[in-house]
Amino acid sequence: YAVSWDTTLVADGLYDLRVVTTDNAGNSFTSALVTNVRVDNTNPTGSVTAPAASANVRGAAVTVSSDSADAGSGVASAQFQRSPAGAGTWTNIGAADTTSPYSVSWDTTLVSDGLYDLRAITTDVAGNTFTSAPVTNVRVDNTNPAGSVTAPAASANVRATVSVTSDSADAGSGVASAQFQRSPAGAGTWTAIGA
Repeated sequence: YAVSWDTTLVADGLYDLRVVTTDNAGNSFTSALVTNVRVDNTNPTGSVTAPAASANVRGAAVTVSSDSADAGSGVASAQFQRSPAGAGTWTNIGAADTTSPYSVSWDTTLVSDGLYDLRAITTDVAGNTFTSAPVTNVRVDNTNPAGSVTAPAASANVRATVSVTSDSADAGSGVASAQFQRSPAGAGTWTAIGA
């Protein structure tokens, strides 16, 4: 014996269930209650809270986190995903996190340098899911910048105020600074000139 219950026709919340069985002679029996059956037809919520859009990240342990929540049955998991920027081809970042606060450690050394979109898929205990809007253009940059002193030249004779220059460059996230330093020849004891 079975009946189909369309739970979308009732409000989310807790319900008790019972069955009243009647035989052909008219006798009936009311079952014990099955209590606190939660109807939850409402999707959870959640968005990626870190890293921010257009952030620069690097390393083997970048934290990707979300504010996943569900007021009904509760959050079962938050699955984090990455895609090359704008491609829409999503790959899981590790296993789904089942414990609040929801996050995953992303080893960016396992992917190519470049721009990525990130999203979180939150699933509640009832099986409802919500896919967040993507956080876009997160730049993975695990490649060191380059640079060399371009002036003055080796063995140059200088006096007074001298311009010290470099060809510092970075094809990924860009150069943040160039710190110039000096040391007595061969000593290896470096002092900042300026950045």
